[in-house]
Amino acid sequence: MRHLIGRASPFANLVKVLVLLAAVDWYVRGRFFDTYMVPRYAVGRPPRERGAGSILFDVVARLPHQGIRIAFVGDSTMVAMPGPDNTVVPYLVGQGLRARFGASQIEVIDASAIGLYAADGLLFVDKLLGVDADVIVTWIAPARVPAPPGRAVSWA
Repeated sequence: MRHLIGRASPFANLVKVLVLLAAVDWYVRGRFFDTYMVPRYAVGRPPRERGAGSILFDVVARLPHQGIRIAFVGDSTMVAMPGPDNTVVPYLVGQGLRARFGASQIEVIDASAIGLYAADGLLFVDKLLGVDADVIVTWIAPARVPAPPGRAVSWA
């Protein structure tokens, strides 16, 4: 009997693990995400896809919707290689619109990614509609659109 009291049952261990996982999940989704991820993606610059996929959409969902929310989805022809934010199309368009209509009226989201395929672009558009994007500008190079084998894609 004494050796049974000293050992926890497998069920008790499972409950402990589940409670620990729930606590970690609660912390990561709440305080950690708000204090680390949101500032990294959205403070001081337009929110921009940085290779993490769905994190961008979670960040945008937590930001207050101010003015007109314009989202850009595209491949490397829109991103123009990863680098300073001031070299990419969404930044330049957002800067021009803010100068014309006021900084508080325009909110720009850059969901462009190098090597983005058409199916992934459609998924990004769906997620942007879910975070209340008012205008979505898309561009994906024709080479990224799948075509049946042996058939050329006509863009006319």
